[in-house]
Amino acid sequence: MPTRKSKGQILLEPLAYDVEQAAAVVGVGREAIEAAMNDPDFLYRLRYFRIGRRIVIPKTSLEGWLSNQVERETDAWIKEHEAEYDAYMRKREQERAEERMRDQEKLKRTQDAAKKWKP
Repeated sequence: MPTRKSKGQILLEPLAYDVEQAAAVVGVGREAIEAAMNDPDFLYRLRYFRIGRRIVIPKTSLEGWLSNQVERETDAWIKEHEAEYDAYMRKREQERAEERMRDQEKLKRTQDAAKKWKP
């Protein structure tokens, strides 16, 4: 959101937004901001307050909400792919175990061959 100039030409950064401004800052529609304000999960709800009939969304609240959304999406992605990841890791561990067994067998054959060549 661009800064505003006051009468003394001092640049002011807004400390709070209305719903339309918050939507513009985030790059979503008004409906998305209103849905965030009414999110049934209290931890992820966008915090706001009213001054008269006007809805005010503090800048810090908007920033915190965006950060929480990233965590929420990351957690959802992890849950969605957790079984796939676990299967991948089990396969990798099995492959490593098989490789260790092959290496041990190869070492044993080498040691046995070395014993045969000793005078």
